[in-house]
Amino acid sequence: MLTAAIIGTGGMGGVHSKCYKTMQENGQAVTVIAAADIIPEKTAGVIETHPEARSYASLDELLANETPDIVHLTTPSDTHAALAIQCLKRGIHVFSEKPIALNLKDAQAMCDAAQVSKGYLMIGQVVRFSEQYRYLKSLIENLTYGKLCSLRLYRAGQAPGWDARGWFLETERSGRAPVDLHLHDTDFLNYLFGKPQAVESHIIDDNDSLSYINTRFDYPDMDIRAEGGWVKAPLPFTFGYEAIFDEAMVVMKDDRGTLYPVNGKAQPVTPENSLTMESDTNLSDMGPYVAEIAYFHECIRKNTPPVEVTPESARLSLEIVLKEIESAKIEKKIRF
Repeated sequence: MLTAAIIGTGGMGGVHSKCYKTMQENGQAVTVIAAADIIPEKTAGVIETHPEARSYASLDELLANETPDIVHLTTPSDTHAALAIQCLKRGIHVFSEKPIALNLKDAQAMCDAAQVSKGYLMIGQVVRFSEQYRYLKSLIENLTYGKLCSLRLYRAGQAPGWDARGWFLETERSGRAPVDLHLHDTDFLNYLFGKPQAVESHIIDDNDSLSYINTRFDYPDMDIRAEGGWVKAPLPFTFGYEAIFDEAMVVMKDDRGTLYPVNGKAQPVTPENSLTMESDTNLSDMGPYVAEIAYFHECIRKNTPPVEVTPESARLSLEIVLKEIESAKIEKKIRF
């Protein structure tokens, strides 16, 4: 049986905790043995879901008393590198929420630590495990409706409100919406096509609850754009894409999609393996979160490093987003 500890028990910590509960209910041999948070009483939710788990006030305290196989880092983004490296040096497997880090130096340090550790490092780039997006990937790779001509990705909503200390709004802790939210779509483009030739971005940001980015990515023979961020209006969280192929168009909005073949009737696209559960975040479709954690467990059991999301790939996604931010600052296209 694989044992896990959750570090940081706010909104995403609760999501990971409930994913483990779902995995247990589906017969997987996993258990959460510990949880830690700098506000110890916040571990109560994890302890309620996993009565066998013990509560701690820090990762140091937890590791002094526990030997988990896996540590989940659902802490503020600026803490990922130090905590991950601490665990990897002990040979512990690390599943860290995105982003891998907030700067390339820390991201590279995490990649280097993973290279020499007995433990694996995987970053929670969850969109790669979403059936809505895997469907799009299959259409592109299989040329099902011919070549992809244009793709627009988007995701937007109000700034996260489930962090007890308000760190999401602090640039030095979260990177704000370009790194915290828009990164998902940038990472998916990296997953599909790798590094773009150039990016050209525009950002609107009031240093408070408005943070929005719009980027054009230069890939050969395609028009690729992505936009998204936090808005002040009470907009329910929304995401999706519009893909134009030679012989069809696909429009996906949240968990509903429609395929429009050039020579046929419109037909619904229904993602598979979706799982809905309550959480303290703006998330409802939990299937991809369970899938990515289950995949990490499978890699550990098979003693094979994760390939769906490698540390190096997550680092590249961060590099691309940082180039987008730089492009917006200098108001010019930036080439790689």
